[in-house]
Amino acid sequence: MPDESSSSSSSSSSSSSSSSSSCGDKYPILGLDDVPGLSKYKYKIDVPGGVSLTEIKWEVDKTTATFEGPTNQVEATVKYANTTADWIELYVEYKVDGVLYCSDRQIALVKVDVGTGTFTKPGKPSGSAAGALPFLVNPPASGPPTWVTTHDPGSNCSDFTYNGTSQAAEVRKKVFSMTAGGSVAYKAVTKVTLTAPTEKPTALQQIQVGYIQHLSPSGSATYATSPAGKKRTVTNPATTGLDWLSGVCNPGDTDEWPWYDEGVRATGTGIGSWNKTFTLNDSPVLSMPAKYNPNCATEPNKDKAITVAAAKDAFKIHVGARTLDTDLGADKLYFDEAHTTWDANYAWPVVAGTSIISLGGAWTKPGSATEISVNIVPAVTLGNAPFQRWIPDDPCPP
Repeated sequence: MPDESSSSSSSSSSSSSSSSSSCGDKYPILGLDDVPGLSKYKYKIDVPGGVSLTEIKWEVDKTTATFEGPTNQVEATVKYANTTADWIELYVEYKVDGVLYCSDRQIALVKVDVGTGTFTKPGKPSGSAAGALPFLVNPPASGPPTWVTTHDPGSNCSDFTYNGTSQAAEVRKKVFSMTAGGSVAYKAVTKVTLTAPTEKPTALQQIQVGYIQHLSPSGSATYATSPAGKKRTVTNPATTGLDWLSGVCNPGDTDEWPWYDEGVRATGTGIGSWNKTFTLNDSPVLSMPAKYNPNCATEPNKDKAITVAAAKDAFKIHVGARTLDTDLGADKLYFDEAHTTWDANYAWPVVAGTSIISLGGAWTKPGSATEISVNIVPAVTLGNAPFQRWIPDDPCPP
């Protein structure tokens, strides 16, 4: 490893060559070259099968890069800070049959600056009694329910399955978070800036940023039953969904996994520095079952009407970043640059004229690399049967 006096950005090329010449470069380091701040990635020595390495020692020459886990194995994980754009040398020594060798790799760290977010809730709620929707499912013919809530790469929502069947559609009450033709219910506006190191000013062209949003639903409805006060409660097999599809298992023209939509993500362009202001608009909708349990022929309260309901869609919105470098699958990882929360608080009967959106605080920026969960069930799938079910207090008698 070069000594501290020879590891500055301006002399990194010469220090790398002197490091390699002092011990011989036998096997290259596999991994990516362009990273966003607040990220972490794996690197490995490209050692052939059957070759045994000993006395492995990984090092980096800048404090903007640190190791997570052991530094004496063929593979190492490097974590990147977001304090400044930087030009980093990753270096590894190892012995083969007692002979010392070394390898190095230069890495461009692109700083991601998330500006002050502006969060507003201009929309007002409205309600409708039109239409029908499945709210319950029949159990599988045999064996336990089979839920598939994670897979790779995560964008094929047909992979999220249940081995039962949906019951007949029920009449619903539908609550909109904005009036028909009105303003969007929720808006988030943020400027994001990418800055590349001077040694590789084009590195920002490999960094993609934008909004990624999660959804967690909950709620219940009360019915005019005898005895009074029986409820149906929202039940989901997965606690969180990835909010990216505009239709159930039906990607729309602007859907792009895992971004909220293709209009709220962009890739850096030009050289040196780049910025873009991102705007996310969202107007969630919720359907509630209008009757207690109309598909249960033996339930005496089956057609009793809804009297009052309260439900919530809890959202966590991230400014996410990823590299487009494909080395060791690096482009499949998305990292949290900032996050906040907001809620849609549905009620029946609808209270017109007052926004049902509650806002979270300012952007929270993680102190270290935090991966965003993206290989999870789509939120629009999570919000419909068979994933979302409104379970009555009383099971249907046999």
